[in-house]
Amino acid sequence: MYMKLVLLCAVSIGIQLSDVSAQRIRWEVTDGGNGHWYEVFQGPIDSVFGGIHRVIDWPDAYFNAHAHGGYLATITSAEENEFVFSLTDSPEYWQGDGIGNYFGPWLGAIQEPGDRDPSVGWQWVTGEPFEFTNWHPGEPNDLFGQIDENRIAFFASESSTGLRSAFWNDEQATRLIVTAYVVESVPEPSNFVMVVLLTCIWQLMKKPLAGVTNYLNCSHERLLP
Repeated sequence: MYMKLVLLCAVSIGIQLSDVSAQRIRWEVTDGGNGHWYEVFQGPIDSVFGGIHRVIDWPDAYFNAHAHGGYLATITSAEENEFVFSLTDSPEYWQGDGIGNYFGPWLGAIQEPGDRDPSVGWQWVTGEPFEFTNWHPGEPNDLFGQIDENRIAFFASESSTGLRSAFWNDEQATRLIVTAYVVESVPEPSNFVMVVLLTCIWQLMKKPLAGVTNYLNCSHERLLP
């Protein structure tokens, strides 16, 4: 338990150093929003690409979003979709595959495992109704029969929607083509992260340490869906 807690604290601090984010923005209620905060993070630089590209898979983005004090953004209306996309509409959050496809940040959607119809079985990580959709033309498609395309990211095709768009694509959770992710949070993110870090420090100083993991109620295994 002690080592797990040390690892959790180290990861919480390390994420702050390795991920790069823009300014967090609140979708104000007075503007028709929900009052939530949104922030776009770039993943860490990956040596697989010679140390020049930032990439992140969906499981790491999911875990990092919780460590940042929120969750991967869930989109339940056209207005929210446009607002969230506006935060990502910048080249550093998108990556091309060399054949005219451009992949934007991860969102907080999951498709039930093994579902052979690419358009059904989707849910948001928060449990909100999955009613509004904004699929890119031709998506979702489980490309080449890959039934594990069960996560969602923004997507654009140069031939039809340009270099960036507010449309969605179904994608493999572990594919290293996405460079960023959007974190949504209800409380003030910085305060939440500070509470997590201070709690970690306090618990590490406590004797005995039995029950620490249960007290924090957070571990890498619990954060994964």
